[in-house]
Amino acid sequence: MSADFTDRPARYTIAEPMFKERRPPHLRELIYSGVLITMTLVLAIIGLKTPTQLDAIRQNGVLRVATTNTPMTYFIRRVGTGGVRV
Repeated sequence: MSADFTDRPARYTIAEPMFKERRPPHLRELIYSGVLITMTLVLAIIGLKTPTQLDAIRQNGVLRVATTNTPMTYFIRRVGTGGVRV
């Protein structure tokens, strides 16, 4: 008997490989990828050009701060300190 596999019946043929080779990307996939990358770059550039809150404060020249006086807040009254007792 020889080790030649060509004389085997058709039911013993070698199966397809478990993992098929990756096919080249189609035009639609390339277009979607290009659009996604372009939109990401455009949004990043727009985000870099928008003024920050610090720029708005410098432009207006005003910094507004709001505070609250609660039992857990330490604050100074006209007659002394208030808030948390130490």
